[in-house]
Amino acid sequence: MNNPNERVALIAGATGLVGRHCLQSLLDNPLYGKVIALTRQPFTFSHSKLECRIVDFDQLAAQTGPLSVVMLAVKLTFGKSILNIV
Repeated sequence: MNNPNERVALIAGATGLVGRHCLQSLLDNPLYGKVIALTRQPFTFSHSKLECRIVDFDQLAAQTGPLSVVMLAVKLTFGKSILNIV
């Protein structure tokens, strides 16, 4: 995946305070041709590189394909491990 148009980034938590800034950085970055955002609800905007996937975070591993990078900016309930999600 040396071609920038082939690079795919996955971000979870893209609607939160930190996540939306991470998402914008990925969309603005020419190194990535596609950004997949895992959300609980749809975005109110669109972008040519953005693919929004409404997901059940309890079944995350079964809902993704090959990825170049993963960014997690999800707010978790105290005591829950991110390792249980991915």
